[in-house]
Amino acid sequence: MPKPLTKIGLIEVLLGRDRFAALPAEVRRLHGTATGSYTGSAKIGRGNSLLSRFCAAVAGLPGATDTAHAQVDIATSTQAGAQTWTRTFVDQRGKAHVMRSKLWADQGLLLERLGLVCFGFALSTDTMGFNWRVKQVHALGIPLPARLFSGVSARSFSDATGYRFEVNASLPLAGLIISYHGHLA
Repeated sequence: MPKPLTKIGLIEVLLGRDRFAALPAEVRRLHGTATGSYTGSAKIGRGNSLLSRFCAAVAGLPGATDTAHAQVDIATSTQAGAQTWTRTFVDQRGKAHVMRSKLWADQGLLLERLGLVCFGFALSTDTMGFNWRVKQVHALGIPLPARLFSGVSARSFSDATGYRFEVNASLPLAGLIISYHGHLA
């Protein structure tokens, strides 16, 4: 049965109180509550191969842009123990792209459903933040070999400028699917 997320965030539930408390203040602030809205900016890169573009479309990923306004809204379903993250990227031309995913904890993994794909991430911490590493993948409910997704990772961390994020996704044969990084306040 999922733990209710009424006052603490999903990342704190997964990491545990002590590991979460050791994270930098900016990371705890963003991931330490069950709901929130954060703004910042991002740079988004995309692969050009046909397979890369297909994978990005299936996952509902945004297009490439040098500078995008980024907004992340986190909403929690207290009954289901899950969060919905809505990421909105607005490029220089004013074109908005909304990327929504559902996240929840199961058997020590952070599960994220993004489009037709569900990833299971193991989280590890260091002095600057935490890393997301793929441990399992399902597409349309069919399990896929996790080793094919070794090029998919994310990092949430703090540096001298505040809260930062980095997301990279590359696949064999397809190459780069998406890479985006930036900051949130």
